[in-house]
Amino acid sequence: MRSKKFAFSCVVDENTKFLVQLNVWLATLTENAGVDPADIYVHLVYDDPALSERLQALGINCVTVPKFGDQKYCNKISQLDTEALREYEHVILCDADLAFVEDPRPHIPELKWAVAGCPVDFPNPPWDTIKSVANDIGIANTSFSAQTIEGHPTLSANLNGGFYVLPGSMLAQFRSEWRRIALEMLANEDCMSRLGEQYEKHVDQLSFGFSCMTLGAAVVHLPRTMNFPLHLNRELYEKISLPSAPVICHVHDQYDWRGHVLTPDGMPFPEVIDRANAAMARPMLFESAAGEKPDRKSRDTSVLGRPRAVVITGFHRSGTSLIGGAMRALGMWFDEEHLIPGDDDNPKGYYEDARVVRLNGRILEALNQHWATPAFDVVHPGHARKLLDEYVSACDIVSDLNAHSNAWVVKDPRISLTLPVWRDALRLTEPTRELQQITLLRDPMACAISQQKRNKREPGYRNDLLHITGADLDETLMSWISHNLSILEVAAMDEGDRVAPFIVPFSEVLEKPAATLEAMADHLNCKLAKLEADKYVESFVDPDLNRSEKKIAPEGSDSFWAAQANKLYELLLSRKLTAISQADAKAILEELAEVRSILAAMLPVSSLLGKSYRIWKHQNVQNRHLTERIRKLEPRAESGDKARQAMTRLASEADAARESARQMRLQVQKAEKTTASLIRKLESLRSADETLEAFREVFGPEFDPRDFTAPGGYQIMEWAEMKRALTQEVADLKSEVARLTPSEHAPAAPSAEEIRHNVEGAINAVKGSARYRLGNMIISAVQKPIRFLRMEPLIRKLLRSARTF
Repeated sequence: MRSKKFAFSCVVDENTKFLVQLNVWLATLTENAGVDPADIYVHLVYDDPALSERLQALGINCVTVPKFGDQKYCNKISQLDTEALREYEHVILCDADLAFVEDPRPHIPELKWAVAGCPVDFPNPPWDTIKSVANDIGIANTSFSAQTIEGHPTLSANLNGGFYVLPGSMLAQFRSEWRRIALEMLANEDCMSRLGEQYEKHVDQLSFGFSCMTLGAAVVHLPRTMNFPLHLNRELYEKISLPSAPVICHVHDQYDWRGHVLTPDGMPFPEVIDRANAAMARPMLFESAAGEKPDRKSRDTSVLGRPRAVVITGFHRSGTSLIGGAMRALGMWFDEEHLIPGDDDNPKGYYEDARVVRLNGRILEALNQHWATPAFDVVHPGHARKLLDEYVSACDIVSDLNAHSNAWVVKDPRISLTLPVWRDALRLTEPTRELQQITLLRDPMACAISQQKRNKREPGYRNDLLHITGADLDETLMSWISHNLSILEVAAMDEGDRVAPFIVPFSEVLEKPAATLEAMADHLNCKLAKLEADKYVESFVDPDLNRSEKKIAPEGSDSFWAAQANKLYELLLSRKLTAISQADAKAILEELAEVRSILAAMLPVSSLLGKSYRIWKHQNVQNRHLTERIRKLEPRAESGDKARQAMTRLASEADAARESARQMRLQVQKAEKTTASLIRKLESLRSADETLEAFREVFGPEFDPRDFTAPGGYQIMEWAEMKRALTQEVADLKSEVARLTPSEHAPAAPSAEEIRHNVEGAINAVKGSARYRLGNMIISAVQKPIRFLRMEPLIRKLLRSARTF
């Protein structure tokens, strides 16, 4: 007898995006649906002890299962291996991207040998493809009895995979049959080719439907309110007729980087989105495992005690790199593998992680902003849908840093604008790790002048007609104000979201470096060794780096923005070497209400400038980095030039050798053609004149046989003439013998043997003549060169052909 009524289960993959989805699923399931954490089962297909510990601390069952089938979309089948699920009357298999508006359990009918779910939203795959795939794996009697949103026919058991309801008594049978059919489909080439890349991700969904058919399970169609899609457009929403407000929303990608569900255009009952998001006021995975905030008084005094992360913020040219060196002296960890090296602007190094810098640039570009634009709206959940991919990337970077160190630090002035993304990335990946902020404060006019000097070295500075790189002094001051206001906006947030900045004046670092280090160590609760402090002061702090320190004009004189920047600077300076409280942050923001409203009104213009910068950057900004790289490579270039010259010389010699070999091949080919031509001519010629004429056809009209330099060339001509003469004599003798007839007075006709004997005698007489012996001498003289040239087979052929003359 099963005493437990409902279990809710999901499978989570190792992509960070699924953690964001899981956070929404858990928060809405417990808060809005009122499900007991003990009845929730989260299945991980990868090993994550930290996440498992956090879930178990929340009272949620966390089970690690192997990946299944295609190891992507079919992983959900693995959750049926959990024996504990079979103790429930009903098991609800969910996708992690569901948001519960209210408790779905009262809307689920009693099931025995039946399953429940909503028909698919779209014909994925089409009906004809479903029938063909069923035939491929031997499933018969397929007939449609369901329709998609637009009225397309589909299989009755083709249910949306985001929400399945199964009786606990059927889990064992479904586990076996679902696995079997899914594996059979994946192994069937005809089946997978029919599905193609577009529909292969629906193997789990189709195999579930086919399992219902083979097991004979009835299918109960739930209303779309039980799995309402949020990824449709206005036209499709108008086709949906809902009897009531949605109970469960299938979010898909309609959520922000903090997990808040977004309201799609044209959605009926939009108020349910607010009810779903109300649960996110307590995001479960953002809380520490014990549900408590870190107590600063009780933490370890060693920097390697309680896990922590430090971000260094402040406007550009404020000395943030100088504090990067101080962090190292305090024992904090930088990821050396990804640090950007120093250059003329920062000879001692930037202490900036290239991954963080690139991602901050992507975040600003996604919002049509740039760090140098005069106004910026601090990142908030309203931007979240645009920043979802960037937030996932931030989680990946933070996870890597967490894995490498118990106390790490990242530095980039643009974190002043993007801090909420990094804050939430840390809270999701490791909520027990404390986040602290060190903010550099430098006189705004000094920052602006230093920035002007650096800008003038930019390749595209003179073409920067819109002043989008801070070429205008007032715009640089406005950007300085925007950076510091963004820091204060986060500091003024509620306790769960605020990150208090510890203000470190640049002048204090230069004038009192040791005392400043001690104050920072006390704030970070680190033990600072005196030797490390002395080493930092001696080797890193250089007053000459302060090239642009000028006091700004008194308030009211000069420009409006100079006066406002001076006002903000003085307010922050009054709180030097202390962490700004929430009350202080709100008070400062209230003091600057006028400038904040002006900057807010300038946001559209700032967005336009940000777009312009994206074009300008690709044409100009990168040129400076390329120029710097070329300058650093110049020492190598000289040796490289020598190597290239040597390679060029060797290549030239190789080309000459190849050309010489080619000419030799051409000469050989020409000689072969000449010899072949001569042989053909000699086979057909009957006189010395004809032979000479043949040679002159080949070598030209001025050819003289006596000048023929080929071995045996002249003798070959003589031999050919002699051979023809001797052959003719033999032919004449044979003709005369043939004409002989017996006379009346002649004795009786000789026998055939006597005639043959007489002819052979005549031939021997010819062979014994002086002319024949001379021919043999000529032939002997040419045999050696003929053999040398391997022309003997050709000569033999010539001799055989001469017998026909």
